Amino acid sequence: EETGVEKPAAHFFEVCTEKMKCRLEEIVFIGDSLRKDVQGACQYGMHGVWYHPKGQSDYPCIDSYEECVKHGNIYFGENLIIE
Repeated sequence: EETGVEKPAAHFFEVCTEKMKCRLEEIVFIGDSLRKDVQGACQYGMHGVWYHPKGQSDYPCIDSYEECVKHGNIYFGENLIIE
């Protein structure tokens, strides 16, 4: 509601970025909508991750948040995304 637009509008992700005070490449946006959350975040320049239990996708998928965070770093499978 705060942004006045819905995902995947770029303005939504712009407001998120401003509030987090991070660079785009430092942000991992996790969501349950492939189009609105994951593709929207990727198109804006963030890392998009699909919360899709037992899913298959060309995008990184997770069953739980804990599975992608190890020692403060973000991983998808064996690939380190963000330190």
